[in-house]
Amino acid sequence: MATARTFSQKIMAKLEKSFSPADFRAQFVNGYWRSAKVSKRQEADLRKACLIKGIDPSSIGIPPRAAHKPLRVQPPKGHAVDLTKPARIAKVQKAIDNMDQTIAKWKKDRSAEQAKAKPTLPY
Repeated sequence: MATARTFSQKIMAKLEKSFSPADFRAQFVNGYWRSAKVSKRQEADLRKACLIKGIDPSSIGIPPRAAHKPLRVQPPKGHAVDLTKPARIAKVQKAIDNMDQTIAKWKKDRSAEQAKAKPTLPY
């Protein structure tokens, strides 16, 4: 449960004034950005003071609350070993499937190298 807030007379006096939408936004004037006349913290205090007094905040020009953007929840990346595991398993399985041809090719190449290294002269 929220505690009861007491606001200063300065804040309560601002409730008598009406605001324009430009008072709550930064403005680009003569090539420079001017900060808002009423800060976000003051705006929140004014809104809370309006609720305490029973005044509608939009009646004195306080803009409605901005909607929050939904959170972008991304799954954790994980470790590199875990990320590359399916590719490694597929590579090993492919090598096992082709092992008979690999061994036959290796034996053929080895016998060709041995024949090439054998001297042609009998002595």
